[in-house]
Amino acid sequence: PRILYTSSDIDYINKRIGEDKEWEKTYKYVISAANTASFKNYKKILLSYVNNSNDPQNISSTSQQALAVEAQEDITRLARAYLISGDEKYAKKGVEILDTLASWETVDLRKSNLAGGHWAAAFAIGYDSFYNYILAQENGEEHLKDLRDAAYNLLMVPFYKAYSGMSSEPYCITVQDNFTGVCSGGMMALLISMCDDGDHEEMIAYLMENTMKTLQITAVLLYPDGGYYESVGYSRYMTTNVTIALLGMKHSF
Repeated sequence: PRILYTSSDIDYINKRIGEDKEWEKTYKYVISAANTASFKNYKKILLSYVNNSNDPQNISSTSQQALAVEAQEDITRLARAYLISGDEKYAKKGVEILDTLASWETVDLRKSNLAGGHWAAAFAIGYDSFYNYILAQENGEEHLKDLRDAAYNLLMVPFYKAYSGMSSEPYCITVQDNFTGVCSGGMMALLISMCDDGDHEEMIAYLMENTMKTLQITAVLLYPDGGYYESVGYSRYMTTNVTIALLGMKHSF
C-alpha cells in the first residue's frame, strides 16, 4: 500500500497501539467506523439513488456525486481497518464497493465534476489498499485488470480529452475554486495507485504531468498563509483529496 499508509506506517501504528492508550482508543474508533460501513448493503444503496427506475445505471448526476462521496468515506474507513488489523472482512466489503463503482456505465462529468473527484479518490484508496487481497483471490489478476479498465474508461479518457483540448469537460482542471482540489487530488491518487501495473502507462504519464499543474492551482489559492476565500469549510473539503494525493506522491516518488 502507498496511498493511505505504507507497510512501515502500519508496523509503526500497530506498535503504538500496543504501547499507548490514546492510540488504542483511536484504533477502537477506526474499527467501530469500519464495522458500521461493513453492514451497509451497497446494492440497496445504489438503487436508493436511482430515479424512477430499477435500473442501477439510471442515476442522476446529483445522485452520482452523493453515492461517490459515501463510497469514498466508507472505503476509507474499511481500508484503514483492514490495513491495520489485517481482518479480511473489511477488504471483502471494500471490494464490493469498488465493484459497485466500476459497474457504472458513465460518470456524468458534464453535470457533476465533483462526482469524478470522489469516484477517483474512492477507487484509488480501495484499489491500493485491497490490491493484495484481490490478487490472492481466484481470478485476482483479471479482477484487478477489470478495475483498471473501469478507471481508464470512466475517468482517464474524459480527463485526457479535457487536458488535450478535445472536450470542455471536466472544467475542474482549470477552475479556481474547491473543484480543482477535489478533482485533481482524487485523480492524482488514482493515477498513483495504478501507475506501475502495466496498463495504460502512456495515458497515466500524460495525466500525471497535467494533473500536477492543476494541483498547483490549489496551492496558489492557499497562498500565502493558508487562508481560502470560499470559507474554512470549503478549504477542508478542497484539501482532503489533495492530502490523499500528496501522501501517495510522498510514498511513491
